[in-house]
Amino acid sequence: MWLDIDFGLGSAQIAGLSRLKDLTLTCEHHEHKWLEAGDALALTALTGLTSLCLRGLDAAVGDLEATALACNVPQLRDLDLSDTSLDSMVCLAAIAKLTQLTKLSLRDPYERTTLSQRGLMLLTSLSRLQELDVGEVEAGGVTAQGLGQIWAAVRGQQRQQRVG
Repeated sequence: MWLDIDFGLGSAQIAGLSRLKDLTLTCEHHEHKWLEAGDALALTALTGLTSLCLRGLDAAVGDLEATALACNVPQLRDLDLSDTSLDSMVCLAAIAKLTQLTKLSLRDPYERTTLSQRGLMLLTSLSRLQELDVGEVEAGGVTAQGLGQIWAAVRGQQRQQRVG
């Protein structure tokens, strides 16, 4: 079942979709905010999700919401938190426990998110990760060399799993 929502559907109605596997909630126009801070917490009831896109939801998705989602929706394989309000990136520790994750987007075109090399190194335990989108390197403190180190560590985890 796939659902692409770009209109004002309430969070209580979304949480009632318990068998949903893929969910995309996007907002391309920041002046039209239909989810407020905290509303995304209702999505933690969707424990069967394997793909979740919350791109462009700005303040509706911050560190608290991202952490809660990562802790409550462990089957996620694809997670897009682009253009949201991940201020301190503390959610990366919880995201790093999503062992099924193959694709992660943390792109922030407005450079509000403070991506750091140290924070992203938490993601090296994601042995199934194939795609990591952090946007423009150098802009948020992550260098191309640092991104290479992250991928080298992820690839090392992948080799170790194949051997072990």
